[in-house]
Amino acid sequence: MKKRKKNRSSGAPTPFLLCMRGAILACILTAVLVLVFAFLLKWGVLQPDSIRAVNTVIKAISAGLAGYLSARAISGGRSWLYGALSGGLYMTLAYVVFSILEREFHIGLIFLSDLLLGMVCGGGVGVIYSLIKNMRAEA
Repeated sequence: MKKRKKNRSSGAPTPFLLCMRGAILACILTAVLVLVFAFLLKWGVLQPDSIRAVNTVIKAISAGLAGYLSARAISGGRSWLYGALSGGLYMTLAYVVFSILEREFHIGLIFLSDLLLGMVCGGGVGVIYSLIKNMRAEA
């Protein structure tokens, strides 16, 4: 007996592609926020001492956006998982892009901590979105 391949006649993207889409959109947001931050530094609104803190805030906001986009696009009870996956994909993709721009690629503890931050922010936003969605459905 021959095994049949599953036919995806609906044309719906897979959850991984939806998570990747969220990660790419979050990278675009990161580029915009970094550009705004660079102008704020140039105009003297912010001090150079704030670079690390603002960089972490930008990463957390973008990972949360990636988690929100994937949790919103994927129906089901695993929005925290897809949010965490999307946040992790965002951090990996952003790290690769900025490493290419800096022409230096090094995987160390900083990358692992950024990856964990992205997964926690994306998963947390996925959980919050799921809770809000369930509360609206019950009301």
